[in-house]
Amino acid sequence: VSAPPLAMRSAEGGPAAVVVPTPVRGAGAGADTRAGGGSVGPLELRLLGVVPIGLAPGSLGVGGALEAEIALGRHLGAGLEGAWLSDLTAVDPVVTARLRVHRQRLGAFGSYALGRGGPQWVTLAAGFEDQLFEAQATGYPHSNAAAENDPAVLARVGYAHVLVGRWFAFGEASARVVLVRQQFYAEDPSGATTVLTLPAASLEAGVGLGLRFF
Repeated sequence: VSAPPLAMRSAEGGPAAVVVPTPVRGAGAGADTRAGGGSVGPLELRLLGVVPIGLAPGSLGVGGALEAEIALGRHLGAGLEGAWLSDLTAVDPVVTARLRVHRQRLGAFGSYALGRGGPQWVTLAAGFEDQLFEAQATGYPHSNAAAENDPAVLARVGYAHVLVGRWFAFGEASARVVLVRQQFYAEDPSGATTVLTLPAASLEAGVGLGLRFF
């Protein structure tokens, strides 16, 4: 219900002006800040199957990744990711022994989205992650397990397309560069032998499904 106009009278007694109250847009608790990009947007969860490229020679590997991202306005966002990757195996070139390396990773990233809120959108992301490795050796007279971690930087581009309701399909391609390159070696009778060296950089492709929660 709008308030009636307020009439003002002059000193001579006749009406001088009529003032109509007008609400101030963008002020107060009920103001809509989404157009300016200042509000927290939807939370997205994405489950992907991933294929790393550029790992050990002869071992392509597969894995799965879970990503959670929240929009910080119309374009910006931030998120966390975790991934499990299939084991890497290598054979000692000197003795009959094998090395198996279990791999996981955890990371955080910032993102910039183009077209968010529409039927499809593109996301650019960059961040840091910690790659976790656990090596187990078999076939040696004395074998042990060792756990290592590699900090890495990542850059990623993703494409999303709405399927139905809050569900969407998602595909991404990413590149990673480790800051500390891992090398696994064994103490053979002839001395230290390199069994497996992980690359300093790798590429990865992934596809999967996503869900928006609000």
